[in-house]
Amino acid sequence: METEALAPLIWEDGIRTLVTIGRDDIGNEGLQIAMKRNFEGKGGRVIDGPRYSATATDYGPSVQTLSARAKAAVEQNDPKAVGIYLTAFSEVVDLFHAAQSDPLLGSLRWYGSDGVAELPALVKDPRSAAFAAKVGYPNPNVGLDQSRRARWQPLSDQVKEITGSAPDAFGLAAYDAFRVATQAYLATGGTNQTAWLREAITQAANGYDGLSGEMVLNDAGDRKSGDFAFWAIREVNGILQWTIVAQYRADPSGGGSIVRAESFHEALARNEAATATLE
Repeated sequence: METEALAPLIWEDGIRTLVTIGRDDIGNEGLQIAMKRNFEGKGGRVIDGPRYSATATDYGPSVQTLSARAKAAVEQNDPKAVGIYLTAFSEVVDLFHAAQSDPLLGSLRWYGSDGVAELPALVKDPRSAAFAAKVGYPNPNVGLDQSRRARWQPLSDQVKEITGSAPDAFGLAAYDAFRVATQAYLATGGTNQTAWLREAITQAANGYDGLSGEMVLNDAGDRKSGDFAFWAIREVNGILQWTIVAQYRADPSGGGSIVRAESFHEALARNEAATATLE
């Protein structure tokens, strides 16, 4: 679902060619495959870029390869229509250290993944945070439909009062999952038959309207769609910090729409001024 939400955002930004780079592991490569399918499904082009080892410490060679492929893409297309798609974890800090000295990479728009969304290490590193703000770099993560706030906010407030911390979208989704499982268990009379319980869970979940939205399952029994928030580093009151710059609101019947907190160009203009002293 993550790339189904991110691909429309990239497309709306006017990007038509994506050059990729990512950590070489099953999860991140899965995102790369899904992005290629979803972005090319919109008519875009994906250029496979470097993959670096999960144990890598030197990102210079990968950045050099990325730059070469980005240069070829820019020479063949409108530079404003070329973007970078990065799937990573905390190594993004060191990768950005290597990338920030490359003028071309610093002039393109970057897009990320859930492995970096709200990562404390990135916003705490002045040089990498400045680069992230300069290139836009929205990272998707499971989100909550703000139009349904009246529904989930009371429970969120109760949890925060008890624990001192408000639950995120994953926490509220877990609450929905527990309610679905409970309904299924009760519907079967407390059966210990796995097949019966599995079928009851599917029936209880399909169409369940919870705190995290209405559930519609796909053929595999997974949730077909969900809302996502796009987190990016932006200057707020003179400080670079993670903030939500857009949301993807899913339609249970399929697809969804992008709702922006601000345009990329408005954010970029403000961040260029805010990060100039940090670069």
